[in-house]
Amino acid sequence: MLAVNDFQVYDEGRQLSFCRSERLLDRYQLICAVCILVCSGSWLRAAPNDHFGFGVQRQATAGGTVASRTGGGDVLENPALLTHGGTSFGFGVTAVFDRSVILLMRRPTGYAPTDYENRLRNRSDYAGALRTFVTAAGQHELIENRLYAGVAAVLPVEGIARIQARFANETEQYFSNQVFFARFGPRLSSEIFSGGLGYRFSDSFSFGIGFLFMPQVMSTNNVYTPNAVEPSSALINVDTQNGMAVGTIAGLNFSPVRFLRFGLAFRDEIKTEVEGRNLIQISGADEPDPFEQAFVIVPDMLPLKLSVGARGEWSTGSFVEIGGAFVGWGNAVDDHGASMGMQDVVEGNLAAGVSFDEGANEASFGVGWRPSPTPTQNGRTNYVDNDRVVVSAGGGHRFKWSGQSVRLGVAMQLHLLLPEQTTKLLSASTVACDDDVTVICDEDLNRDGLQTGNPGFPGFSHGGHIMTVGFELEWYLDE
Repeated sequence: MLAVNDFQVYDEGRQLSFCRSERLLDRYQLICAVCILVCSGSWLRAAPNDHFGFGVQRQATAGGTVASRTGGGDVLENPALLTHGGTSFGFGVTAVFDRSVILLMRRPTGYAPTDYENRLRNRSDYAGALRTFVTAAGQHELIENRLYAGVAAVLPVEGIARIQARFANETEQYFSNQVFFARFGPRLSSEIFSGGLGYRFSDSFSFGIGFLFMPQVMSTNNVYTPNAVEPSSALINVDTQNGMAVGTIAGLNFSPVRFLRFGLAFRDEIKTEVEGRNLIQISGADEPDPFEQAFVIVPDMLPLKLSVGARGEWSTGSFVEIGGAFVGWGNAVDDHGASMGMQDVVEGNLAAGVSFDEGANEASFGVGWRPSPTPTQNGRTNYVDNDRVVVSAGGGHRFKWSGQSVRLGVAMQLHLLLPEQTTKLLSASTVACDDDVTVICDEDLNRDGLQTGNPGFPGFSHGGHIMTVGFELEWYLDE
């Protein structure tokens, strides 16, 4: 269990306290905030398949590699692998038992701003919860031994296009008053759709290209407040248009000999954006003309990814594989379009599997390393993330059902979040909370000493584990 020590700093015998300042929203700001929240989204999320792999065959091998053929879901990893399968369709369900935690250090007393106790919510720890997503995928041979098509979808059981807003700094004290994981928690409830083609040039070489689809939203919110003294009577009309963002996946597959396969895949960066503006009219205001407030929200993002993999497979179906990926988290932005200061990382995994009973049964095992792209959060922001060690296991059984060949698969993963403790650093002098400030800032310069209500202050510990259990049925229609 993680231990959180009290954070105490003494200055000339006085205990330093970290509390937020009183910075009340006026009526106009309140109306604007409500309008933005109507269309806001959650912190950067990565789709569940990016963390765990699409389908139980990849989940059983710590996410699989771009040299691992698994079915229609290959369109999300390396579309060239579609050329190694026939016509099939499958669906599955994966439960994610999220036991990650963020334990906040106790706030020392002495600097609480006026009215701090009247925030909507008290400052509190974070604990993960059970989340579930379903997968569906299929592939079909369009031209015999040449052209293949595949489609895949990942859908959270909690609902499609769920939107949750989070701030990563002191502003979040006005809302949840918590600190959240940058890539887990609510961010595991993300949907994605994909389709693509694979073409076989020869028995040893194939190429594929696929497309990812994520929702886009444009919104114009017209607000009229007939009584400036009573903003709760505001009237709102919302004009929303939905579209799709499109990203590209391209891949190669090369087999110099029958038992050895290499894969290379590139995925372009893709993100969901909610863009719009608020047009606000206030009766009796000094300036009768409407004023405009533009906003950009980025609830979902998949970073650029370059993956390589190699797989050796025996005639019995047993295999060993190794893979790695360069993941371009450096361009990541948060809910409100601000750079998260993340770093590009290199991931890797190693897996093996055995097949017996003439291929009717199989078992797979894998280990993986997932370094965190998030730098130390000892300043103003609270983008929480951990390095992870992944271990996995799974198996499958093939049988006949109504004359069709069917595979029932199961897989489990355990993500161990290596525990970390973050302690915020103080600057030599108090600094106002301007947009370009990265250190812990003073929210009320009219009062002596530091005034901050940042939920992550004075620090926090984070870690835990995440376990997944997945089941899948796949029909092979041409066997």
